[in-house]
Amino acid sequence: MNRSPEWRFIPASEKEEIGLTFDDDGEFWMSYRDFIKYFSRLEICNLNPDSLTEDQVEAGKRKWEMSMFEGEWVRGVTAGGCRNFLETFGHNPQYIITLVDPDEDDDEHKCTLIVALMQKNRRAQRRMGVECLTVGFAIYHIKEPESAPKPLDLNFFKFNASVARSPSFINLREVSCRFKLPPGVYCIVPSTFEANEEGEFILRVFSENKNHME
Repeated sequence: MNRSPEWRFIPASEKEEIGLTFDDDGEFWMSYRDFIKYFSRLEICNLNPDSLTEDQVEAGKRKWEMSMFEGEWVRGVTAGGCRNFLETFGHNPQYIITLVDPDEDDDEHKCTLIVALMQKNRRAQRRMGVECLTVGFAIYHIKEPESAPKPLDLNFFKFNASVARSPSFINLREVSCRFKLPPGVYCIVPSTFEANEEGEFILRVFSENKNHME
């Protein structure tokens, strides 16, 4: 910690080398031995598109492009459940995204895509004893968008596998994952695991280059 007496034994030159400051910013240092002793999981957060300062943008650092949609799963209408419920899976909300340009300096000519699915109002409902729904999402490549049904129907999902998906369906407030996909037209299908479970959600999609989403 910042006020730990052990810092007195670290030479000033070494403190300068590691960029050590004692600002009241919530940042702290600990030994690697203690870190692996007390922590078993590390999560890295993707900053949102507005995280860069104006100076950073002017210096050439690019912002993420973001699309955001609000939706809901309604029993008997749009609460189709996961693909295990093939007959109703196509009833879930569907979002079409077109990726045009691959990332700069990407040798595979692919596009970075970050998809984040967040359940709305769950913190307030948790105080009333309502837990988070078990949610996830799947991404499908639409090879022939001009002739594909809108929305995608039972036959499409019966004969086309997803090209990407959330790692698992889980009862967390937000589920997110990062993907690398070739340019093309894709459909993102957010859903609950079980059919006919109701809830509201926010779907955010980040890409390095501008995308078209509807």
